[in-house]
Amino acid sequence: MRKPWHSLSEAEVLKIIDVIPEKGLDESEAHARLQRHGRNEILLESKHSALQLFLEQFKDMLVIILIISVFISTILGSGIIEGSDPDPELFIDAIVITLIVILNAALGFYQEFKAEKALDALKKMTVPKVIVLREGKWKEMDARLLVPGDIIRLEQGSAVPADARL
Repeated sequence: MRKPWHSLSEAEVLKIIDVIPEKGLDESEAHARLQRHGRNEILLESKHSALQLFLEQFKDMLVIILIISVFISTILGSGIIEGSDPDPELFIDAIVITLIVILNAALGFYQEFKAEKALDALKKMTVPKVIVLREGKWKEMDARLLVPGDIIRLEQGSAVPADARL
């Protein structure tokens, strides 16, 4: 059983990750590691489809109560219950409530759909940058392209772009 990373010496870590601290990785090795390990990104949960977003608008308790009232108005208005006469006003109530529920769902869907698109655009605009040692030279690049074995430089105010050993 290997010791945890934090308890290994610097020399042991450098040997395991196969990197020269003065040079860093060369571009071909970094590319190979990127292919092997993937991008330095947190995978977000799968997005909702447009249909799922629309159907979620009907989960609110008030909307459920309105839908139940549509059924009650339809049943009472149709005269299905023994001894009652059809009431066209209850049918009109059911239609109005149905239109309100559909309009509410459409507006809620539109707002959530726009908000998701805005968040996606914002995420694409805010890609963190990192200063990394590659082939003996410090260069700035997208933090998504970091791979295991990259040596990064942290400066005052910079965010730590990945799990790293200091």
